[in-house]
Amino acid sequence: MRRLLPLLLVLAVSAAPAVAAEKSFAQARAALLKGLRSNDSSERAAAVYEVDGFDTAEAARLVVRAVLSRDDRARVIRAGIQLASAFSSKEAIDVLVEESKKGAWAKRARVLEAMGGIESDEALAAVLFGACDEEPRVRIGALLALEHKKGENVATVVADALKAKEWPVRSAAIYVMGRMRNEDAVVPLIRRLGAEGEGGRLREDARRALKRITHEDFGLDFPRWAAWYSENVGKEEAVSLGPAQPAPAPTAQLAGVETVAKRVVFVLAVNDTMNKPLTFDPDRIAPPDVRAAGGRELAKWREVKTKLDLARLWIAWAIDHLAPETEFNIVTYGVSANASFASFLAANPGNREKAKKRVLSLSASANANLYDGLKCIFTLVSKDPLDERSLLEGPEVVFFLSDGAADEGEIKSAFEAFEEAERWNRYRQIRFHCFGVGDHDPRVLADLAGMVPDGEMRTLP
Repeated sequence: MRRLLPLLLVLAVSAAPAVAAEKSFAQARAALLKGLRSNDSSERAAAVYEVDGFDTAEAARLVVRAVLSRDDRARVIRAGIQLASAFSSKEAIDVLVEESKKGAWAKRARVLEAMGGIESDEALAAVLFGACDEEPRVRIGALLALEHKKGENVATVVADALKAKEWPVRSAAIYVMGRMRNEDAVVPLIRRLGAEGEGGRLREDARRALKRITHEDFGLDFPRWAAWYSENVGKEEAVSLGPAQPAPAPTAQLAGVETVAKRVVFVLAVNDTMNKPLTFDPDRIAPPDVRAAGGRELAKWREVKTKLDLARLWIAWAIDHLAPETEFNIVTYGVSANASFASFLAANPGNREKAKKRVLSLSASANANLYDGLKCIFTLVSKDPLDERSLLEGPEVVFFLSDGAADEGEIKSAFEAFEEAERWNRYRQIRFHCFGVGDHDPRVLADLAGMVPDGEMRTLP
């Protein structure tokens, strides 16, 4: 018996850490599940990290099924993705691979996003598989997860996505091509600029990607891009870029920012801080055509007293200069948010005049419900900001005029409201051009303009 005692003690000691570890995970799991019952998204996000450090199949399954499958708040989703991207064991990665191929699209896309941050052949293969999925939102999530990946297989899969029928998928593919800075992408991107029937928004995307890769910028001028390629890159290559297509004319413009997109939304904050006085020189700040015309139109700009006065005039001017093929709507937000029209309007003379009258009659309300204003943009065509109708028929470009205030609504924090918009826009691919009016807080406006697929940030006046 005495000879057996040392052996029994050794076995007991060696078993103790495993029991303690198992108990520790059980405690962490209980803490996570308890924290997820909170109504506060920040508390739920913090609870996700209760299982940080457990690199096991059980931990991976818990994060996917309790967090990524269930919570819709951006802050919590981000925490789940960040934690899942830290898994490195084969058993944990195997769970992520399995979960990426079944279930609701949102869960699958989030798991693929997480695997984009894992250095593993198995994880990369799963993301590449997801980037060919028939579900467009899963495909977008996987494509964006490939942003920092390298290799011939990656480049091929991303290039193949240019053939997708859904424009947001093609937009995501073009964005990733630009971020990868792959010189092999130059020819297909130039072809997008000249492709017959290609949407104007995607031509803009192609131009931005080409600028990032080549450090050249010939705008949307397909013949100039094709000539540059032939003279500087493709001298020894027999590459047909297709017949020359003229650069498209702007469909909408505001304060020097232009777009050739088809569906455009003008957003105007009408909270009380937009009523603050504003002084500027109208002969310098008014649009060139207004300055040249003078008369009654310039007199309107000389009568500007407040930030809201200036913003209204700029939007009215932009509406007046819409191309006939453009479809547009107007969103305003103060205490609440509203779309001016039930659907996108064709930019015919009658609709433009009706919209201008609507804009010029707007007055300021009290607080700024930024969250509802952003949500209104994403739910213009459907109550669900991420359903397929919203994805395919929603706005392509937003002109967003605000002073950056946020103090009203379900989400009062400007940054948290931005987080929700950023999460939606990962799949929607709307370009935000933001204009800080007068004295403004540039942080949230710069964040919105910086969302994928990158917009412009300007100041008025």
